[in-house]
Amino acid sequence: MPRMEYILLAAIFWGIAASGPKILNFDGDLPRHLLTGGLILESGHIPQFDLFSYRTVNKPGIPHEWLAQVIFFISYNFLGLSGVVLLTAVVITATWLLVYKQTFLHSGSLFSAILFTSLAIGASLIHVLPRPHLFTYLLTAFWVIVVERIRNGQARIWWLLPLLMLLWVNLHGMFVLGIIILGIYFIGGMLDDSPLIWLTSSIGRSMLAAGIFVLFATLFSPSGIKIWETIFALGSNTYITARIPEYQSANFHEPETWPFVLILLLLIISLARNVTKTPWPHVLLVAAFTGIALYTSRMMPLFAIVTAPIAAKALADWIRQEYPESRYLAMEKNIARINASSNGFIWIPIVAIMVAVLFQSGKTIDPQSRGNVFDDRFFPVQATAWLKSQLTREYEQVVTLSRGWENILTKYKVEWVIMRSNAPLIDALASSGNWSITYQDNTATILIRK
Repeated sequence: MPRMEYILLAAIFWGIAASGPKILNFDGDLPRHLLTGGLILESGHIPQFDLFSYRTVNKPGIPHEWLAQVIFFISYNFLGLSGVVLLTAVVITATWLLVYKQTFLHSGSLFSAILFTSLAIGASLIHVLPRPHLFTYLLTAFWVIVVERIRNGQARIWWLLPLLMLLWVNLHGMFVLGIIILGIYFIGGMLDDSPLIWLTSSIGRSMLAAGIFVLFATLFSPSGIKIWETIFALGSNTYITARIPEYQSANFHEPETWPFVLILLLLIISLARNVTKTPWPHVLLVAAFTGIALYTSRMMPLFAIVTAPIAAKALADWIRQEYPESRYLAMEKNIARINASSNGFIWIPIVAIMVAVLFQSGKTIDPQSRGNVFDDRFFPVQATAWLKSQLTREYEQVVTLSRGWENILTKYKVEWVIMRSNAPLIDALASSGNWSITYQDNTATILIRK
């Protein structure tokens, strides 16, 4: 029998996999990420210039999310767009597995852990899309676990943070969150103790060393120190932040925002009624992530990831303090004992394998049976197919000198041609009297229309 949390996680995996058509067609970023990842793998190097915009030809433009783009393209090579959906489900499920583990460890309460993990998952659905920010979700959950363990006395594991940052800085630009979280824990530690005691403690020194090496690790990306210029330029661009919905505040009249509101309300009530003193690092985390989540909707999932363990502990402590003999606690104790005697983690990989097999066989699992494709209502699917078939056919007509080949060059107002020097087209153009050879070597010839 699977545990309650594994049932929840398996359901999340299936839900994301079944919503493939929706998340693939929500915005237009994914095709660019896939194409960039494919070009990096094909060429063997990371581009130094913007490849796609005519206005920025030859201007520096290094993709700072290059590693995430490569990973997405590898998943695309595996199962097409279904592979991208599968990768999204794996990363999100792994994120919430880490959050649940941390939430249960903090609260010691099965019901609180299940409740706040479920609410956090609901709050994150506003921005679950196959884009590089998914890796920020996963790394944020892992980062908080490591920093929390350092705070609780495992100072020797501080070296994990620079290693995580080496990944993070090459996966997504929101790596700065890791530095912010570490800074909050460091400042919170000084507020809990005196600055002198904190700075001379093994935990304080470990966090300080981690911070120095983490900052150093941010330089190990193709952009080097210029990645900071890119991040600050994007964050301070008021034109972008004023026009892209995900950078703006959420509309709290929409039901998709209500899990966030509920977490916040339960957190306020629990902290207000709690006799136990909340550590300063947790207070600062709640304040900081509440503020940025209210400012921009794209931060609401990260608020949920960071605050779920704190909220679960506050609620569980409050109930234990005020209602120590309640039937609720007795029932939770009995159910938690039964749940602990189960395992059933195997059901999560079973669901993942089953989804992969269904995708591999071409089966659709979304409710509308549309399948994991780019929707022609949102993307120029048919126009692209026409261009691909038409231009390829007309190109073949020209290079093989088939009937009407000269009309094709006239149709597109072709003014110059570069071809292999031994191509039949070269001789045909040169002998037509309408074209002149301006350059020729053993490999290529260039002709210009007279």
